[in-house]
Amino acid sequence: MSLERHWCILRCIPRSPQSITVSELSDVLARRWGIETIARNLQRDLQALTRYFPITCDEDEKPYRWYFMSDADLIELPSMDRDAALAFRLAEEMLEQAMPRSTYRHLEKYFKNARSTLLDAGHSGYKRWAQRVRVLPRAQALLPAKLKPAVIDAVYEALLEEKQLQVMYQAREDEEPKERVLNPLGLVLRDGAPYLVCTFWEYTDERYLPLQRFSSAVVLDEKRKKPKGFTLDGYLGRGELNFRVGDGDIKLVAWVSEQLATTLQETPLSTEQSLELKDDRWLLKATVPDTQALRGWVMSYGVHIKVTGPKKLRDEIAERYAEGRKLYSSRR
Repeated sequence: MSLERHWCILRCIPRSPQSITVSELSDVLARRWGIETIARNLQRDLQALTRYFPITCDEDEKPYRWYFMSDADLIELPSMDRDAALAFRLAEEMLEQAMPRSTYRHLEKYFKNARSTLLDAGHSGYKRWAQRVRVLPRAQALLPAKLKPAVIDAVYEALLEEKQLQVMYQAREDEEPKERVLNPLGLVLRDGAPYLVCTFWEYTDERYLPLQRFSSAVVLDEKRKKPKGFTLDGYLGRGELNFRVGDGDIKLVAWVSEQLATTLQETPLSTEQSLELKDDRWLLKATVPDTQALRGWVMSYGVHIKVTGPKKLRDEIAERYAEGRKLYSSRR
């Protein structure tokens, strides 16, 4: 029973900067595994475990808080197998470009373990896996946004515990950060930048805020307020983080090149898409959200696409090209 209890205790202790008190640990042990134990025995167990594991206690204030040291090696039983290590190496390639550095660091212990597993593997192909896999961004890659580690930790905790956040946030139009109380609803990574989907104070209209504009964040005791019927998938399905222009979807109609038609046959714009060959040209029809992302996508393909409808979108694209031509015709 002592071995089982010790193993369960180890699974409950977080890595720094997170920590746990003896009282919290007792609650988790009882809730997860039905292990009932008094505080004195738990303290004795923790002291014993510090002789074999990189666990320490913050005694600066009471109640004391326990945690694994931030540089502690990952403990895995059973150890990571080679196929899992391959998956983690691929994830490392993908996430390094897409995830903020402060978030990425939380996974580095797993990535390090995966690299060690592959180096120890007897098959030479496993060892050379990292040399054979590359992940490239579809569009121009941007460097990840710079975030304050304390901010991202507070956001994660608030989302997990469904608590409110008190933040200092600087909107683009503000000269200085302003205090706001947020109800966190979800976190979305887009082009290397994390956005917090939330509501303000008692309001119910959803917003998305880039975390790089947070100068501080503190988790409050109050439970977050969630708008009735809200789901993150529903919110994203409305095209909100693609910077929506209109209220609904539009029926995009355009002539596209054979090259772009092939791309769209393999990776469609939407489930409601059709491509028809007419007189050596491909006619594209697709129902899509009316967003700035759509406009950027159209412009990125240049001469490979000509929008014919809706008229408002066609006129807007034509105006952008006219403005661009005027800009590049200038000597300055």
